[in-house]
Amino acid sequence: MKTNLFVQEAWKREECPIMNGIMFDSGEIIRLAIRSLQVRGAWVKLLDLVGKTTLDELLKDRPDFWSSITTLAQVETSSGAFPLRLFCGEGSYGPEGFVAVCRAADEHLNWIAFFEHSNPFEYIEVHGSDALVVNNCQQIWRFPLNHPELCCVVK
Repeated sequence: MKTNLFVQEAWKREECPIMNGIMFDSGEIIRLAIRSLQVRGAWVKLLDLVGKTTLDELLKDRPDFWSSITTLAQVETSSGAFPLRLFCGEGSYGPEGFVAVCRAADEHLNWIAFFEHSNPFEYIEVHGSDALVVNNCQQIWRFPLNHPELCCVVK
């Protein structure tokens, strides 16, 4: 089965591979790690680039490593030549969260970010070329729509 088709079918089944990072419609995965540290008494989260892999490689080692995902919020943007629909929500286990971007016309998944310890994302807005999402701990995450691997925790 072609990877792109497999990615789209998993999205329609509301499933995502358990990973920390961004999966693109091609099956390419950019792996990210969440790091927490204390600065002047306040805890902050940083996202570090770990490396790249593919869905095929991930599933070769862990074929049953999938999470069911539930959408908690969505928004549509009409800016640009191709309107987008953005989703955010939770995975199967308490601390999991996801953000996804699809073409609005046919809900073709462009990319999905999934994190095992982000906490569920409950709110999403589009500001210019960025998606801002808020998790249930009121942390604000920024995802550049065209380069989601440059995501960061804003607050």
